[in-house]
Amino acid sequence: LAARGVRLVGINYKDTQAKGLEFLDEFGNPFEVNIFDPEGNLGFELGVYGAPESYLVDTEGTIRYKHTGYITSEDVERVIQEVEKWKR
Repeated sequence: LAARGVRLVGINYKDTQAKGLEFLDEFGNPFEVNIFDPEGNLGFELGVYGAPESYLVDTEGTIRYKHTGYITSEDVERVIQEVEKWKR
């Protein structure tokens, strides 16, 4: 998604900073910003109930799409299609 111009924000939800950084080192860091949320307060505000979860948020701050679970290449295509709809 990042390679296709989607700005990504990562949230390290209810984990240690060290484990979050280890994850990014192992799998790469596509995120423009990373937020540390050790107590899960931001996750609670977003309605997270089963990490990992991903949200697409438009420029007005409206959540347009929510995905629970890991993202596959098929999911990326579906997400890009959703983003393209907003631009119309």
